This record gives sequence, C-alpha cells and structure tokens, in this order.
Amino acid sequence: MWGKNSSSPKSLASAFQSGAGETTYIAAESEFTGNITLKGNARIDGQIEGVITLTGDLVIGPSAVIKATIQANTISISGEVRGDITASESLELCSSARLYGNIYTQQLKIDQGAQFIGSSRLLGDAVEEPAHECVVNSVPESIVDSIAAGAEEAIEEHLEEADCETSDSTITNIVSHTKAVGSARSSRSKRK
Repeated sequence: MWGKNSSSPKSLASAFQSGAGETTYIAAESEFTGNITLKGNARIDGQIEGVITLTGDLVIGPSAVIKATIQANTISISGEVRGDITASESLELCSSARLYGNIYTQQLKIDQGAQFIGSSRLLGDAVEEPAHECVVNSVPESIVDSIAAGAEEAIEEHLEEADCETSDSTITNIVSHTKAVGSARSSRSKRK
C-alpha cells in the first residue's frame, strides 16, 4: 500500500495484523452522529457525522461517507470524507478517495484518481497563533445617540414608504427604546 521504501510510512494493514491495540469496525450499514473517541485502530465503512478521534490508525473504506473532523496517527481513505483531517504520522488518499477539507500531516500520499479539494499543510503548521480578541466593555453614550438618530431617520422613511400615519411621539418612543436597549447592553458588558 505504501511501497517498499523503508522511509515510507508503515502500512495500515500491517499495523492491524501486528495487534497494535484494539481494532474497532464500523460496518457499511451503520450510521452514527456524534463524537467518537477510540483507543487503538479503527476501520469505518459506514456513515458518520461529527468528530472522530483515535489514538491509533484509521482506515476509511470505499463505502464510507463521513462528515467529520478526524484526528488519528495514520489515516488511509478510500471513501468520501467532508471535514478537516489531522494525521500525526501520515495520510493516504487511495484512488477511490474523495476528500473535501483541509489536511494536516507529516507525510501525504495521493494515488492517481483520488479527488481532493482543500489545502494541505505540514502538521506543525496546524498549530494556529492565538486569536487577537477585541472586547468592548461599554458603548459610549455618543455612539448610542448616533445610532438612535440614524434609527429615527430610518423609521421616518420606512413609515412614509408604508403610508403609515404616526405622530412624533411614536417615533420618539421608538428612539427612546433604542437608547434604552443600547444602555442596557452597555451596562451588561460592564458587569462582565
């Protein structure tokens, strides 16, 4: 499967035969939605939607249809996968594989005929820098007033287009409500 070169990743078939942990099998007729966390190896021929996490190796058979984020040591895909994949050692896309998602792995093999739409990166690139977070603790009264003024104009235009008769007090009440909502949001964010 991987060739005979000693620098190639290990064959999944040999990993299963060598008894490297327990092997879980999900048959072609099986359907599962949710998170799967397994110790050992697995072969999936069924349909899964969710998150798949393995401590061992994973074989995705030709009848498998998976919509999941997948994480395992070594992964071999012959079926359809929609989701991001992290293979700590290697990933193989067999000729019948259809992968729609991003790949993070140390070694990648794509057989002729395999379909892959996404991006691939070395595993080290999968670690993202922390996101910069912007926290707003309060909304200045001047911004609330600007929003309310803009709301007043928009309300007047909308009521005119809809041929609604209204008084200035109705518009004033709507603008006051807008200011109250803005002030309430501002005070809630100050408490956090």
